[in-house]
Amino acid sequence: MKRRFLNILYLILGAGLLFFVIQNSDTDLILARLSEIGFLGAVCVLAVYFVGFLIDTASWHLTIEPLGGRFRRLYDLWKIRMVGEAFNIATPLGTIGGEPIKAALLKNVLGVGYNQGIASLVLAKTINLIALVAYLCIGYGLILISPQFSTTFKYSAGIGLVAFSVGILGFFCAQRFRGLSRTGGAFFRTRFGKPLLKWFDGMKSFEHELLLFYSGIDGRFSRATSLAFLNWIVGTAEVFVIAAFLGSPISIWEAWILESAVQLTRAATFFIPLSLGTQEGALFMVTATITGDGAFGIAISLVKRLREIVWIAWGFAIGWRLPFTSKTAP
Repeated sequence: MKRRFLNILYLILGAGLLFFVIQNSDTDLILARLSEIGFLGAVCVLAVYFVGFLIDTASWHLTIEPLGGRFRRLYDLWKIRMVGEAFNIATPLGTIGGEPIKAALLKNVLGVGYNQGIASLVLAKTINLIALVAYLCIGYGLILISPQFSTTFKYSAGIGLVAFSVGILGFFCAQRFRGLSRTGGAFFRTRFGKPLLKWFDGMKSFEHELLLFYSGIDGRFSRATSLAFLNWIVGTAEVFVIAAFLGSPISIWEAWILESAVQLTRAATFFIPLSLGTQEGALFMVTATITGDGAFGIAISLVKRLREIVWIAWGFAIGWRLPFTSKTAP
């Protein structure tokens, strides 16, 4: 109940921030910008995002040991990810709302056990975040050499990037070096921890799945990370395409800075569903600095929001035909 209350509170906070940002912008100019996207622009934006989504699905495919590394079940996995991400976007649980759905569909559609399925989801998330750190570092380098940004902004962005990177490094090390089982082993051997010993054994089995992937000699970790990084570059291409169709072309490096600002903001405000309002505020500030037109940034964000709506509808349409529960008797 408390978590649900906080989610609603954060959603209201985000909606209020979005309203504030739009109200303090030129609404007519934002609408005029959006009207320029046109049907062709919308199709191109969706096509670019589809490519990135498919690349990210291929990265996830490499983390699932039973599927191998030849992408034979890529289409089925793409459908599962479409459904899971639709729940991630549409539910107030943020980026974890669709993960149980993905695990269930992996079991019922592809026959992947829950232990391996959940391990693959953790691996995919970790790989995605590691690639994001590399992507953001390049974006921050571009900010540092850009004369438009103030020293205060550069310091603030640097502190945020360092904090985020340290968090991801800790998350990775806990998996790679069995941090949970090593730190908790002593407790579970006491009389207080013995009732949970079965759960602890399951956790060690789960960590073993992670370790097999990270220490494998087949190169799946590096290949998956490379694909994840490529997906972030496609995100830059999406911003570049949106800007071109909105009538204000920018360089690919400026698009990289804008997408970096979006992703760092979304990471910092993960507790706000969809980073509502904060994404718009970040794009308003950065585009105002780069182009002198903050309304342009809000228009970019709204195009991204509309694309998310299309993706949600598409994901739920696919999910209508997929088995969420096992058809076999327990």
